[in-house]
Amino acid sequence: TPPFLTPSKLPDIQHGSILSDGFNLHIHSEISFEQATRMAAQMKGYEFYYGKRKIKIEDIHVFGKGERAYIRLLLSGSLNGEVYLSGIPSFDKENEELFLSNLDFDIKSKNALIRSASWMLNGMLQKKLQQNLRFSMKTELEKVRHSIRETIRNYRYENLFTLQGKLESFVLYDIFVKEDRFLLVFNAGGQARIFLSNLQF
Repeated sequence: TPPFLTPSKLPDIQHGSILSDGFNLHIHSEISFEQATRMAAQMKGYEFYYGKRKIKIEDIHVFGKGERAYIRLLLSGSLNGEVYLSGIPSFDKENEELFLSNLDFDIKSKNALIRSASWMLNGMLQKKLQQNLRFSMKTELEKVRHSIRETIRNYRYENLFTLQGKLESFVLYDIFVKEDRFLLVFNAGGQARIFLSNLQF
């Protein structure tokens, strides 16, 4: 789902007196759990070897609860059944990707593995999932930045004022786990000048 931003084109006006100030905008972007699950489907069919033992990912599902994200795996091979892992939704600002940090088996799955498949607790599966389950937002965020730049470059409103501004920063503010999606809030900041028109009454 593309981030929400609706720029508009407005009529030209004449320049008059000037006001100056900075601006800060909160921009929302989101990745639904359904979308994240589709992107995570690349992991289906992956095989992991633990000595003579082998497991295969048959299915994968991404969801969230509270402040954490969860991955449900359906496995076959030396271990047949479902396991759950949880992690903290995090943002890689360099590559503009959402990923899950501190990924590990949840308590219920870990206790079950200790009893029946302790060989899976060496961290290999967690590491591979954390490396591969990365959800790119680069294209959409670049569209958002472009839209902001174009909108504030010369924003004109009827015969009242013109806004001319420059985007100087675009950084993550926070990540929220909602009922059906990850919601990322970015802070866009910069400088803007308002040119009032020559009003006549």
